[in-house]
Amino acid sequence: MDGILIVEPDHAQRELIADWLVADGFDPFLCPGPTAEDYVCLAVRGVHCPLASSAGIVILDMYLESDAALRGTPGWEILDYYLSAGKRVIAITGDEDQMISLPDEDIEVIKKPIERDALRAAVHRLRFRAKAEAN
Repeated sequence: MDGILIVEPDHAQRELIADWLVADGFDPFLCPGPTAEDYVCLAVRGVHCPLASSAGIVILDMYLESDAALRGTPGWEILDYYLSAGKRVIAITGDEDQMISLPDEDIEVIKKPIERDALRAAVHRLRFRAKAEAN
């Protein structure tokens, strides 16, 4: 099984995505993203994140609790961290997010509300690119 990290502040949405991934044969790891008190992501602080190191793909909601609180680590900084760490990322965006299309083979962008088929297709495209690079 392939490890996929889900960074999603909404518990129900996080569990739904995880259920879809398990049904498709993947091994999801769940993270709510930065939360109160300080809304700072440990990985961005320089602290080792075992979830991130175990995942080849990260599904990242670009609007996290830190974005809503206007403090701590914003979604775009976490996106930058994962891309810098060599992770492939599926960025989930909504109308409130200022996500631009990036010319990067390591990122896929999906608009909210997430549909299972769109998520599945994005995962497969990223896995295909990773295999093509490995050959």
